[in-house]
Amino acid sequence: MLLINYKIMKREKFIILLCVSVLILSINLISQNVVKVDNTLDFLNAIKSNTTIELAPGIYNISSAIENQTNENISIIDNYDGYEPDIYRVNNLTIKGKGEVKILLEPRYAWVMMFYNCNNLSIEGVTFGHTEKGYCMGGVLGFEECNNVVIKSCSLYGSGTVGISANNCSNISVANSDIHDCSYGLVYLYNSNNISFSKTQFRNTGEFNLIEIMNCNTVKFEKCKFTDNFTNEYMPHLFSIDENIWFGYTEDESQLSSDIWVKKCQFKNNKIQSFVNNDSNFIVVGCKFSNNGFDL
Repeated sequence: MLLINYKIMKREKFIILLCVSVLILSINLISQNVVKVDNTLDFLNAIKSNTTIELAPGIYNISSAIENQTNENISIIDNYDGYEPDIYRVNNLTIKGKGEVKILLEPRYAWVMMFYNCNNLSIEGVTFGHTEKGYCMGGVLGFEECNNVVIKSCSLYGSGTVGISANNCSNISVANSDIHDCSYGLVYLYNSNNISFSKTQFRNTGEFNLIEIMNCNTVKFEKCKFTDNFTNEYMPHLFSIDENIWFGYTEDESQLSSDIWVKKCQFKNNKIQSFVNNDSNFIVVGCKFSNNGFDL
């Protein structure tokens, strides 16, 4: 009898929590302000909390309008060869391309878009990149202390460094996307938790360690494709775990990464000397390998 009552109470608690979650989601959807834009200046000024931005087809060159924007959530950072848009404290923001949409930045030392202290971000159907590829400092999308980020059906390319960087973040999901033609690496993850990449391509990128993971818990790559990437002798790894010469090595065992999965992925034509530097807490399941430079 007590067991039956416990099960009933547990089920009722679950139903109540589910109803509360649906109610909160409904309130967020109702409170979202939908803004349709067709030019860069309006796009920059529309980046605010509780907003869905629908981008008309076209090219949005941030550099052409960044000095004219008046958005209090955007700080303009001068990164040597031009301005970078740093976005602060924005919550419940959706950026959605309605057709073929490109968001570009000219300076090679600047990130196309950097997000700080933001929550509940969704980016869908957009191509991000630099107008000119260079061996410099600027990546494509960067996240610092952000939570609940979804990147879906996007293309990230042509940076001086890396496609995606995340530091002190949690719950980032990248799906059905394409990260390619970057000059340093593919993904840098530091001090972050619950990061997933699914059905995403990683291609034509080099020349340093391609995926850096430091002090992270639960990072998963599933049904992804890695093709035509390369590294050098100095930084030879496709996956570099807790060993990053940019910021030093992890020596404290409490800060070592854990629960890193590579599942049902394909690796083809990669001129890479080393698959992974440290395979403890690194699990490979059901992957296919062909014509790669590394030995497993």
